[in-house]
Amino acid sequence: MTMDRKRRRTSRKFGNWSKLPWRSTLLLQVPGLHAGMARYVKEVDVKNGPIRFLQEVYDDNRQLVEIHEKYPPTKGTVG
Repeated sequence: MTMDRKRRRTSRKFGNWSKLPWRSTLLLQVPGLHAGMARYVKEVDVKNGPIRFLQEVYDDNRQLVEIHEKYPPTKGTVG
C-alpha cells in the first residue's frame, strides 16, 4: 500500500484533523461502552510518518481520567 493511500484512509477514518505544513494531528472520539468516552490522537510528521499515537480516557463529566501512549513504545526501566 502506498503512503498516499494510507494517509487518505487514515484521514477518512479519523474525520477531525488539523494540518500544518510540516505536521498533522488527527482526532477520533469514541463513546465508552458503559460511560464516558475515549479520544484517539495521532500526530504525523509529513515527511517522516507517525510521531505519536495516544488514547485519552474521559469520564461522564468529560474530565480527563487517563492517557495511554501507544506510540512510540514506552521506554521502561530495568530494575
